Amino acid sequence: MNSTSQTDKPTKSPTILDFFLQHEAQTPESIFLKQPTKNGWDQYTWREAGKESRKILASMQKLGLRKGDRVAILSQNCAAWVMCDIAIMMGGFISVPLYANVNATTMQDILNHSEARLLFAGKLHPQDWENQ
Repeated sequence: MNSTSQTDKPTKSPTILDFFLQHEAQTPESIFLKQPTKNGWDQYTWREAGKESRKILASMQKLGLRKGDRVAILSQNCAAWVMCDIAIMMGGFISVPLYANVNATTMQDILNHSEARLLFAGKLHPQDWENQ
């Protein structure tokens, strides 16, 4: 156990966003993410994912979102979800995940409780709509 004196300032632990930005800067052309598709795979480099995330961030800022605002994401697990989440972190917003398999009542409760100001909705499978 490390002991600290009262004059020591706590150190900030790196965040997921810190790691993303570090890899984007150091290895921009390396593959960050692969997404299975009907025809194979789509892939994104660290640079491409950063560029897409910043586009999403700019759109959220144009809508007037401010640091601390909550942003919900309703989608299957996919590359778009990851890039939306990165954009949310970049803006200092709070991510509210909504998994596609929750029922409509639970989804409404989460949205009401979180006070999300924006909802990203991705593609859902037909069986997910049956739960709604």
